[in-house]
Amino acid sequence: MIKIYVNYFSNNKIISNSVLEPIQVGKALSPVALDMIADDTGENISKKNPSYCEMTGVYWAWKNDRQSEYIGFMHYRRFLDFSSSAQKRDTTLRGTGIGRLDDDFLNNCGLTRQNMVQVLAQCEGVIPEPFNVKGIGYKTLEDQYRGTKGHHIKDFMAAKSVIHDLYPDDVVFFEKMASGSLLYPCNIFVFKRDLFLEYCAWVFPILEEVEKRIDTSGYNQQEKRVIGYLSERLFTAFILKIRATHPHTRFKERPMVFIQDTAAIPSGPKPPRTDLSVISIVASSDQAYLPHLATLIYSIFDSAQQTKFVDFIVLDGGISEIDKTILKKIPASYGGRGRITFVDMSKNFLDIKVHSYFTRSTFYRLVLPDILKDYQRVLFLDTDMVVISDLTELFATDTQGKAIAAVRDLAMASFVGEKTPSIIEANRVPAQDYISDYLGMGDAYKDYFQAGTILFNLDLMRERHYASKMMRDITQKKYWFLDQDVLNKNLKGDVHFLDHQWNFLFIHKNNMPYLGASDKALYEDSLKAPKILHFAGALKPWINDEHPLGFYYWVFARKTHRYEAVLKQYVNKKATLYGPGTKAPQSGFVWNLLRRVWRALPPDVKRIIHPIAIQIVKGKQ
Repeated sequence: MIKIYVNYFSNNKIISNSVLEPIQVGKALSPVALDMIADDTGENISKKNPSYCEMTGVYWAWKNDRQSEYIGFMHYRRFLDFSSSAQKRDTTLRGTGIGRLDDDFLNNCGLTRQNMVQVLAQCEGVIPEPFNVKGIGYKTLEDQYRGTKGHHIKDFMAAKSVIHDLYPDDVVFFEKMASGSLLYPCNIFVFKRDLFLEYCAWVFPILEEVEKRIDTSGYNQQEKRVIGYLSERLFTAFILKIRATHPHTRFKERPMVFIQDTAAIPSGPKPPRTDLSVISIVASSDQAYLPHLATLIYSIFDSAQQTKFVDFIVLDGGISEIDKTILKKIPASYGGRGRITFVDMSKNFLDIKVHSYFTRSTFYRLVLPDILKDYQRVLFLDTDMVVISDLTELFATDTQGKAIAAVRDLAMASFVGEKTPSIIEANRVPAQDYISDYLGMGDAYKDYFQAGTILFNLDLMRERHYASKMMRDITQKKYWFLDQDVLNKNLKGDVHFLDHQWNFLFIHKNNMPYLGASDKALYEDSLKAPKILHFAGALKPWINDEHPLGFYYWVFARKTHRYEAVLKQYVNKKATLYGPGTKAPQSGFVWNLLRRVWRALPPDVKRIIHPIAIQIVKGKQ
């Protein structure tokens, strides 16, 4: 029997199967009770977890697992890759980075019983590929311990002294470890039972005696993890010892996999029970966008038919409890024909970088199929929108076997026509090349859609595993329009296109010449009778007064509890490149040239010269 314990200490996404067994370490001191076995049962040292770290779990298995033929340990965010496929090697202790745990993780990393049995049949132990400290500027492991913040070299030397006293013949292996540059990190391994018992019987007496000899009374929380730090070095010394004294013992070295986002994907609400026809709508927001979220909600309820029940779900990136309480009361003003629920997403996507004006809440929609497991379809709307038409028709749209329904992006079409340069990571290639080559959409670049309005067929999204594919993508490289680009990349050919009225973006007159004739006609028709207004880009009503339909925003914003704050900010706001009191540059060769130069500049350069740009624009007025 193979048993690989996976250490947990807080609420994270749980990974388990017939081989991987979750275990809560440090349970004796934890206020959290996880639904798994814990290291405070049987004979244990659970209370020593602040110093021993994951080694309290190793101790528990040593004293309480009396059956497993192979025993191993991994962590909630660090696993060994048992697959035979070549992996990209990272140069840090973190190993091969992936975005988050998904349905394909176990298979991709070979962490299935069948595969692990095959690997372990060829060896007595599986250990991580060693980390070479020369890659971070140190000559030896002793140098690295001496120079690392939170480590004290006297503790390192105390461990050597203890080995000299307990196992004098083994000092040579400690010295070889200390003078070498290779570390087997993180206390991650899988050992055959006899080897596991030999390791534990060797290492724990050392750690116990070191604990007696060192003084940690003045250490901070990080420094008090000293036994855990030393155990990594002792593990390396043990591998050197076994290879020297048991030359027939076979080890397999496998790369480590580091999970960047380990937060459990929250579960959303159950569909509402009501006699009315339900329209389920989702939006993502954090506290900064709270006033605009409230505006969107009022616009939806104002526009909805009285025979409809508005099921509004907020993917919450950190909204205050007071604001949530106030928003939940909105349906009462409409005869109780709806509800507003919140899904806490504040612990998700923390390791994924954003740029420009984007926030992490933009990523939340990528995992909607996982969050709303009991829903078949939902309508996602961006927070910088207002709805001025009943959504019944849109929500009932037949997606014709496609996973989503969305609107073609006319703003991107104008970028294509203008040959607007993309981000530096894509070598600032023109927009069309960015979509065709960088996103891999080829000739389908004309089908690039705007992600502000998306009708999700969640059953098809789950069936086609889009969430896991997109989450892998956002961690592998940088995208111009972040998750919108990732959605387009993955859903190419699986989109039913909606009328532009359902996601109306205002196109500035300076951009109109770059639209084709059919796109111009489409835009002009939707301008006559838009159904959802999307205030994307620079022309946001709460920033400036350039949007010709911006008054719609204020109609609904006046109903919200944050209206005065938004109005005050608008009135007092300093001029931006297209700010209050300024007008956009007029058409003309010079101004069009300046606009193209501005767009091509990196964001950091824009921030530096922004005051100069404002003065130039003001001078034109």
